[in-house]
Amino acid sequence: MRASHFLFTLCAGPVCAAVLQVPADYPAIQQAVDASAGGDTVLVAEGHYYENIQIVGKEIVLGSHFLLDGQQQHVEQTIIDGGQPVDPDKASVVAFLPGTSPGLAPWLVGFTITNGGGWKVMLTTEEGISEKVVGGAFYIEETNPVFKGNIIHNNKGGDEGGGSYAIFSVPNFGGPVEGGGYNEGGNQFSGNYAKLGKTIYVEWGEGEAPAIQMQNCVFDVYSPELGDLTGYWALPAGGFLTAGSMGLLPCLTGEIFVSPEGSDEYDGDSPDSPLRTVDTALSRVWGDADRPADIHLASGIYSPYYTGERFPLQLVDHVRLLGREERSPILDSEGAGGLFCNEEAEGSEVLSIRRLVPIEMEPEDAANR
Repeated sequence: MRASHFLFTLCAGPVCAAVLQVPADYPAIQQAVDASAGGDTVLVAEGHYYENIQIVGKEIVLGSHFLLDGQQQHVEQTIIDGGQPVDPDKASVVAFLPGTSPGLAPWLVGFTITNGGGWKVMLTTEEGISEKVVGGAFYIEETNPVFKGNIIHNNKGGDEGGGSYAIFSVPNFGGPVEGGGYNEGGNQFSGNYAKLGKTIYVEWGEGEAPAIQMQNCVFDVYSPELGDLTGYWALPAGGFLTAGSMGLLPCLTGEIFVSPEGSDEYDGDSPDSPLRTVDTALSRVWGDADRPADIHLASGIYSPYYTGERFPLQLVDHVRLLGREERSPILDSEGAGGLFCNEEAEGSEVLSIRRLVPIEMEPEDAANR
């Protein structure tokens, strides 16, 4: 049941009219969300919840017991796992939908968000109707949710936005909150995947998109002194405010080296300590118009079978892929699809690299090419 006449204050967030507790009052998070009204808090006890949540046209707070005492253990032990969706076309862990009230700002506080599979959307183009899968952890449509203190890990967005996909929306992961107040951030992103925008992809349509607040967060790869996420992780590139954030790994600049004989545990800063996969190099590299970067590929075959390569390779602004003219390295997706995406990346080039058209071939035959 709903606890009436109980006020719950979330820092600078909204004041809530009632607290709905999971599992004490409702066995499932979605049931509590459905029963909530604007301004309510859905408070979730520690546990592993296999759910794919939809918050539709409600400005509520959905939080773990991290709300009560700020203890990190609540974040780590209150898990929303999207890996068992009832509808595989709606497999994002949490979907924020407008219903009849676009522009609302629900809060999500203090969870581990994992194993999301993305949200299928249909597109109408001149060529007809197509589909794509977006938003592994979060699918956000015409809402402006606020995220605080979450771990967003190991979600897959298919085509766009492994961690988060937003369309006509302004999510806040840390920074000033529209209407007043400040979100302390503290969200951690790691191991999320999509073809474009491994961490986040924002689609706005015509006109200039507003900057997305992602301050005081932790990312897979980030260097505070460089001050921005690369387009490998966040698209559109340059559209994110990341002050106060840090990375699990630092960015690499200048010249990076890759070889089939290397290791992704190496630094990649010299031919003697090369990385093994091109995808890892692209994930780590940072460049801009004044300081472009070059990824040097040693001769050999780069493929899923031989080097663990992951295709398509997402090209990054102001980064060149360079092979050797005398013995060009070979990129082979082994029939997995195209070799590259984001080929419109500004200042990117692919030079002296042999690209194989995907064909079916036994590995022992491929070794003799």
